Amino acid sequence: MFTSPQPQAPDATPTLAPTGVRVASTLCWLVGILTILIVMAAGIPALASPAGSVLPLAINLVAGLAVCAGAVLIRRQRRSGVLIVVLAWAAPTVFALANHETPKGGSFLLFAAMLLSFANWKHLR
Repeated sequence: MFTSPQPQAPDATPTLAPTGVRVASTLCWLVGILTILIVMAAGIPALASPAGSVLPLAINLVAGLAVCAGAVLIRRQRRSGVLIVVLAWAAPTVFALANHETPKGGSFLLFAAMLLSFANWKHLR
């Protein structure tokens, strides 16, 4: 009698992302969460002023959420995560330029996270 071969169970241990990718992802998470907290802490009181606008608050809040989404994709070793982080870094500057305002420098931690993500580009697919 012939017996069918037993299907082999897939390897249950997931492969860890390289250390640089994990550090870049963690730094992106940290920056995203800090951005969201700072936007809420500084933006909500600014809305109470007569000249307060909800648009800068929304742009920066979306940028913080985008950095968190980019962190998830970077941890999953996806190049699209790095591109999302770059767009989140550029969005407030583009918004300021579109409103004829002087753009403020972006977060140094976000810039460092971008550089670290680009340094690990070869590990992403």
